[in-house]
Amino acid sequence: MIEILKNPYFYSILFLSIFIFVGPSFASSEYIVNIENDSYNLGCEQDNSCFTPYIIKIDIGDKVTWENTDSAIHVIKNLDDSIEPINYIESGLIKSGNSFTKSFVDEGVFLYFCPLHPWMDGIVVVGNVEYTGEKFEKETPLPIVLDENYVVEEYVENLFVPVNMEFVGNDLLVIEKNSGKVLHIKNDKLVDSPALDVEVSNYGERGLLGITSVKNSVFLSFTESFHDGGLPLGQSVYKYDWNGKTLENPVLLNQLPFF
Repeated sequence: MIEILKNPYFYSILFLSIFIFVGPSFASSEYIVNIENDSYNLGCEQDNSCFTPYIIKIDIGDKVTWENTDSAIHVIKNLDDSIEPINYIESGLIKSGNSFTKSFVDEGVFLYFCPLHPWMDGIVVVGNVEYTGEKFEKETPLPIVLDENYVVEEYVENLFVPVNMEFVGNDLLVIEKNSGKVLHIKNDKLVDSPALDVEVSNYGERGLLGITSVKNSVFLSFTESFHDGGLPLGQSVYKYDWNGKTLENPVLLNQLPFF
C-alpha cells in the first residue's frame, strides 16, 4: 500500500478518475415532428394536422427532426426570410421516408412552412419564451404600382399559387401550379368544385404550368406524376373538351420524359 502511494502516477490517475466521474454532461434532446401522410393535399391546415405536433416546445440546444411520413416530397423553411443565418431553417428536398434535423441555439418563436405546399405550417418555441398563440399569417404582398392611375383590386380569393389563366367564352379558367387544379370562375365568383384536378410533381419549376384554348378545346401543360408532389413521370401536354363546367375527354398530345 505504501509503495502505491509513493508512485507519482497514482495521484494523476486518481485526479483524472474523479474529474471524469463528476464532470458535467450537456447532452441535447431530440424531438420528432411528423410530416403527416396526405398533407400534400389541402385539408390538414383546417385542424393544424399537417405537422404533428403543430407546436413544439424545446430548450436551447435541442434538436428537432422532421420525418417525412407522407408519400410526397416536402421542404421545411422559415416563414420569415429576415431571420439570422444561425436560426434559419431550410431543409432542401425531404423525400418520402427521409428526415431533416435542425439544432436551435437561440430563444424565440420560429414559424415555418412547406413552400411546395404553402398551406402546411408549424411552430417551434425555443427556451423560456411565452407563446401567446397568435394566428399564423402568411401575407401575400400586393404588386408595386408605379403609375398612380393604375388600380389593383382583388378579383377572387382562396387561390394557391395561381400561375396562368384562360378565357373560354364567358368563363375564366385559372390554373394552380402546386395543386394541379384548374379553377373555374363564373360571373365573377370562384366555383366551389374545380374544373379539373391533375396529379403534378410540383417542386421548383415543375407543376401545372400552361393553359390555352381554341374554341371549346383546352390545352394543358404540366409535370405529370402519380400524385401531387411525387416524382415526375414527364412533362405532358393534354387536350380536353370544355363542357361549361368541367374539362373532360383527355387526350395526350406529347410527353417529354425525365431522366
